[in-house]
Amino acid sequence: MKTCCCTIACKSGEWTAEQAIDLAARLGFDAVELWGGFLEKADADRLTQIRAACDQAGLAVPLISPYMGFFDLGKSNYQDMVEQCARFIEVARVMRVRQLRSFAGFVCEISSATCDDANWGYVINGFLEYAAMAEQGDVDILIETHKESLVDSVQGIEKLLRAVPSRRMRLNLQLDDMVALSNMEPEAIWQRLKDRVAHFHYRWWADPVKNEQTKRWLACMKRDGWDGFASIEYVDGEETADRIAGVGLDRLREDWASV
Repeated sequence: MKTCCCTIACKSGEWTAEQAIDLAARLGFDAVELWGGFLEKADADRLTQIRAACDQAGLAVPLISPYMGFFDLGKSNYQDMVEQCARFIEVARVMRVRQLRSFAGFVCEISSATCDDANWGYVINGFLEYAAMAEQGDVDILIETHKESLVDSVQGIEKLLRAVPSRRMRLNLQLDDMVALSNMEPEAIWQRLKDRVAHFHYRWWADPVKNEQTKRWLACMKRDGWDGFASIEYVDGEETADRIAGVGLDRLREDWASV
């Protein structure tokens, strides 16, 4: 497993992309997950400049994380979300990145268990377009298994992947409430999903149960020789980007060593 600094924590407006990259390099990360807000309005010269800063710092860029896949319950933003995907596929091409993060519809509005067939169909149609664009652009779409979304459980994840049977649809694995919502143990979840997991969002939780579940996933990753990137996303009790990154990296290293 390799370590990655999730620069979404730097989205306050006080950080530049270069400052976030410098933070990741100073703390000893292997890579940086670039927040889409740093890139969305940048022209090709600026994108090339940011990529050069990563290269000069010795940081890989496995993933760009824009806000796409947010198909809304009012069904009013479908074309906006398709255009957002197209825009970031071009960003990824310029920056020589092969993976884009996406959410999966109605985040924090509805769950995989409560979504009706009409809303499922709306999101599935969007992801069928994403898959076609990703194939043409030679990128993978990493669906984040975020709480209160259509992929917040194993059942929801598998339903979406069955409906969109594309090799370009992979997972950015995130714990949240997946164990409870799936009614499965962490090891069983990993076994079901591991072939699709391309990236991992690590969080240190104040809840010891969630931390134990995370460590059980890490043990599975170590056992199976998973060699992807783990991003530090959140550390409960920490608020600033530098503290989240630094404390989170220490906690991840401790947890990885202990399993």
